[in-house]
Amino acid sequence: MTDDNVSFNWQKPFIIWVANIKQQKRPELFVELAKEFSSKEIDFLMVGKIQDEAYNWLKNKTNLSSNLYYLGSKSFEEVNGIIKESLFHVHTCTKEGFPNIFIQAWLSGKATVSFGFDPSNYIRDYKLGFFSEENWRKFVNDVERMYLLKEERKELNSNSKSFAEEMFSIEKSVSKLEEVIHKLISDRGTL
Repeated sequence: MTDDNVSFNWQKPFIIWVANIKQQKRPELFVELAKEFSSKEIDFLMVGKIQDEAYNWLKNKTNLSSNLYYLGSKSFEEVNGIIKESLFHVHTCTKEGFPNIFIQAWLSGKATVSFGFDPSNYIRDYKLGFFSEENWRKFVNDVERMYLLKEERKELNSNSKSFAEEMFSIEKSVSKLEEVIHKLISDRGTL
């Protein structure tokens, strides 16, 4: 994972949601979240390829609140550029492995507000944002808190960048891989 990016500009402050669009990603929660903030000066940007035709309605702006924009599928570097300019990242997906979007957002220095999944309790334990524990009111309040409390958001974003660089940078990953290879070679020599 790298933080290589393509520059991105948007007129207003915005929150980003990124995933392939299908039922297990629960994009409708992000759509509902945007409605909760329709009176605020903040936009909600959604990025991802529609993989389930049931979500084709996202392509028609008249189906979306005035502060929600579906940007379609983007390259890795474009997504990084969008994340980099966002206030923070929102995650609504069901529990699944360890989605790369967490690492991507954190490497870009953006904290996460997650509705239903905190991989390895990283968000809570390392103060990388907020985990809403599948509680809708808490989710809305967590997003509002992240939006309004600039100093806290700045600290959580900084925590996210530091954590990701320590845990997931290319240098760290290569170092871990080298350790495994050296151990395999060493163990094989003793057989």
